Amino acid sequence: MPAGSHLINVGRGGTIVDDDLLALLDTGHIASATLDVFEIEPLAAEHRYWHHARVIVTPHLAGPTPREPAAQQIAAAIAALERGAEVTQLADMSIGGEVIDSSGPGLSARYAFNCLPKRA
Repeated sequence: MPAGSHLINVGRGGTIVDDDLLALLDTGHIASATLDVFEIEPLAAEHRYWHHARVIVTPHLAGPTPREPAAQQIAAAIAALERGAEVTQLADMSIGGEVIDSSGPGLSARYAFNCLPKRA
């Protein structure tokens, strides 16, 4: 892939060589990766993808996600994070992104907010 490329994998697990992708991300050759599937699922809690600044892990759901409620939930979470307010549907990165608070409506899948800007 050309330098600065962004990789999106929503296909099948096993099409990406994890060590190679991580090396390319670490050097900046690949600008970012959005990954929905993995060679071994569920993705292990200690896997580097969960904490890598250039990786977004998305929920690999077996069913449809209603777009309107999902979009509203994501927008509300981003707005709350930007205000410094409490957010529901938090993903605990220490256990591989498992949802630890599913009090809000909508999504209840494994996901991470690591795509948002890091707070100092």
